[in-house]
This record gives sequence, structure tokens and C-alpha cells, in this order.
Amino acid sequence: MMIAQLPRQTLLAGTFALTAHLAGLAPDYSLAADDRQIAMVEQLQGEVVLERGGRIEKLNHGQWLLRYDRLLTRNDARVALSFKDGSRLVLGENGIVTIEDWRPEHGRTAGALLLDLESGAARLIASKPQKAPDKRVEMRTPVAVISVRGTDMWSGPVDSATGIIVLSGSIDVRNDAGSVMIDKRNAGTLIRDRATAPERPRGFSPDQILKAMMTVDIGLK
Repeated sequence: MMIAQLPRQTLLAGTFALTAHLAGLAPDYSLAADDRQIAMVEQLQGEVVLERGGRIEKLNHGQWLLRYDRLLTRNDARVALSFKDGSRLVLGENGIVTIEDWRPEHGRTAGALLLDLESGAARLIASKPQKAPDKRVEMRTPVAVISVRGTDMWSGPVDSATGIIVLSGSIDVRNDAGSVMIDKRNAGTLIRDRATAPERPRGFSPDQILKAMMTVDIGLK
């Protein structure tokens, strides 16, 4: 991976701190003014820009986000979001993501969480459906669509390809050339471009996992 080398202890500390923080977040959604507000900015590091309805503004901690909001992170920037269904997303530096859709579960009627990751690295911790077993959760990248099932996963640049790693749960990865299912912890695939099928799933080493996690570490203590 073309990621800066850091001491193993530093990598471990960053990974465990991020995981613990994300697992423990409990936003007060009663503060939401209306049902259009679907995600809250839980953590910010550096400069993050919000594009909404043709306008550009600086993103702020605690700000509520809407469908179709587009976030851009600058150098050394990170942003962590918490969605109303309990799902969480961290976007690394020089990243672009759009919230294409979010719909709540109504009984067994499927909800949805659709994210377009245009560039950069991201970690998605998707909550398990509470009522709707067919809930649609997807992260779309320039090279493939990732269907998520109550999964903790990472996607980002790996050398000249896009890497996708499952930290827990399972995913389906598909593009115009083929598809793979990944259901083993710390396993993943590499994809060169949309016209090339995802590689056969393989395990990633602890060092590779830690380096991937550092791309979405936001310096939490």
C-alpha cells in the first residue's frame, strides 16, 4: 500500500481509538429539526467543505446533513458522520462522498443508505436492519458497487488500484466485468478499473489493515 509508514504502536492506538469511539457514539437525534436531517457531523479534523444545492460552505461539528449533500475533505482532513439508523461513516483526506439516499425502515418495508464515494478512503460501519431484512445499503465507487450487510468495511486507494476490505460482516462487490462476495474478517479484493473484474478475495495482513485504518483515523484520544 502506498501509505506512509508509521510505528506499529501508533497504528494500533489510532485503530483502537477510532473503533471504540465509533462504537460508543450516541447522538441525541431529538435535536433534529425535521425529517430531512439524516446524519450528524460527529467529528472533524482539518478543512471539510459541504456542497448543498449549488452552494459551498465550511462544514461544522454537530451540523446536520441532508440527502444529496456532498462532502470534500482537504489535505490531512477527516470527517466522521453518524446516521439516524446507527450507521457511521468516516471519510479520509482528499476524499469526496455524496449522500445519495437515506430512508428509514417502516415495518418490513426496506429502508436505504446509498453513498457515492468519488475519491479517497472511507470506512463504513453499517448497522444491521432492525425491521426490514431487504434494506438496501450500498457504497458506490468509481470502479465497483459494494452492497453491505451489517458490515464494518473500508475502501480506498491501494497502489494503482482500489482496495476493499471487510473488517466484520459480509459484502458483495460488483462491476461491469464481474462480482465477488467477501464474508471473512480482514479479507478483501483489489479492483483496477470498472472494466476489470474484482480480484478473487484474499486475506490482508495485520500491517496492511492498520495502514488502511490510518487513512481514516481522525486523531481521537
